[in-house]
Amino acid sequence: MSKNNQNRYVHIIKRNIFIFIILCLFVDLCNFSFIFAYDSNLVQDYINQKKYQIATIYLEKFVKTNPKDIGIYLLLSDISSIQNDYNTAIKWLKEGLKIDSRDSRVYEKLGRVYNRMDNYEEALKWLNEGLKIDSNNSDIYKGIGKVYDRKNNYKEAIIWFKKAIKINPGNGELYKEIGRTWGVMGNYREAIKWLEEGLRINPRYSGIYETLGRTYERMGSYDEALLWLKKGLAVDSRNSDIYYNLGRVYNDLGLYEESVKWLRLAIAEDPYYTCPYEGLGMLYLKQGKAKEAEESFKKATQINPDIEYKKYNGLAKIYIKQGKLKEAKELLEKSTKNYPYDNEAKDLLKEIQSRDKFFATKLDDNF
Repeated sequence: MSKNNQNRYVHIIKRNIFIFIILCLFVDLCNFSFIFAYDSNLVQDYINQKKYQIATIYLEKFVKTNPKDIGIYLLLSDISSIQNDYNTAIKWLKEGLKIDSRDSRVYEKLGRVYNRMDNYEEALKWLNEGLKIDSNNSDIYKGIGKVYDRKNNYKEAIIWFKKAIKINPGNGELYKEIGRTWGVMGNYREAIKWLEEGLRINPRYSGIYETLGRTYERMGSYDEALLWLKKGLAVDSRNSDIYYNLGRVYNDLGLYEESVKWLRLAIAEDPYYTCPYEGLGMLYLKQGKAKEAEESFKKATQINPDIEYKKYNGLAKIYIKQGKLKEAKELLEKSTKNYPYDNEAKDLLKEIQSRDKFFATKLDDNF
């Protein structure tokens, strides 16, 4: 190849490299401007795909340039709550209050977070404050109902759920809540009535199918429970509650391998969901697999260290069986502090305090 041709090829290569660099810079600039052009649909997609870290980074960058957009604070609190980071959720909500102290949504979400932390007094305080601002916010009535439900005051919960439905009769979630509470009370006829009404109003809401499945499980109608749960899965294949409850039903039927499969699917769908870990822990205890049970309960407490008392109880039972009474006592004391309505933990503590040397062997029947 002649020197002139070599120079010509070198020139072409340099030109192409220059064009490539310019194109890359153009794409980067587009992406950079896109980051700060807020797109709520994109954020919701990230949340739906469980890409919480990406969604948080996106929102935190945007909130610096648009600090007056209260919707951003609400979304950041939702993402924190999903990940059981309740203190961060509260931080974002209180930042939102500084922007607009008359937005009832902030009060409703604060009530919801405190309820999940089992701080019922604080939850009711914020919810009632929200009600003074907006007496037509059905989410606040629902929130108050859920507080009473968690306090086992089911009759009061029903009253508030009915108030919410009166304001917003087209909201399928409200029918799910009232149906679930009737089911917990053992009034299955009333539970099914409300759930079927909710299904008539919103046949695409998978939460109602899940709650119907749970209700039939409580009734011991396992075939019917499986039918409704699988119908719900056809409506929404990403509902981790449905996977978890399928695991529960198969556990009830003694089909443990099938139960493990569905519980693990629930975890794969939502790694921050602690109930499947508890379910696996209890299942492994039943099978005498203490090591696997301990790992499952520990994972649950790592995900949500502040509450979820049942996970502490399950882990405490393992420690009692192993003769680690000091470790068991610490867990149970934490359980009763965080959840004062937990009678199981209180009973276990009494047994430990009685210093019965044969207590560990007596637990075998409970496993």
